[in-house]
Amino acid sequence: MFLTVDQILPSLQSLGIFGYWLIGLAAALEAFFLTGVIVPGTLIVDAGGILVQRGLLDFFDLVWFVAIGSVLGSEVSFWVGRVALDRVPGKDKLSRSKAFVRAQNLFLRRGGLALVLGRFLGPVAGLVPLAAAMAGMDRRKFAIWNILGSFPYALAHVGFGFVVANVLGSLGNTFGRQAVLVAVCL
Repeated sequence: MFLTVDQILPSLQSLGIFGYWLIGLAAALEAFFLTGVIVPGTLIVDAGGILVQRGLLDFFDLVWFVAIGSVLGSEVSFWVGRVALDRVPGKDKLSRSKAFVRAQNLFLRRGGLALVLGRFLGPVAGLVPLAAAMAGMDRRKFAIWNILGSFPYALAHVGFGFVVANVLGSLGNTFGRQAVLVAVCL
């Protein structure tokens, strides 16, 4: 049986404080280059924004968890790029992939700002710290840009989920469920 959002979200809310941890973990896994392609962290953070709009989670607490999770995931990607990537077999295959080339080009053009911009590019988010490490970015400079990039990401996506839930709630009261379903499909 297919579960609807109304059935899934109360389940997340029943986790209490662990709901924050789960959403923060999703942000961390998306920021790590190996799991960033698999884990839809941004969608989970957006769903957290829906829970915030419904009053089930606190906005600023969730922003902190998401920001810290994304910082930690990027730190691990940077560390792997700095320490272990020279020893990984198949390094050439990774460095030739389209997503990695895109991340490296972004880093070379924008420098530290690429860490902020790259966080909003889905699967590239975990590859930008890896490219920064491979390009020899200073550790302190990386840490500063990593922290500066995590808070706009967290605010934007938790806020986006909040706004989407608010708009869909307004449409649902006005037009009914069928009209909302048609609008979402369109």
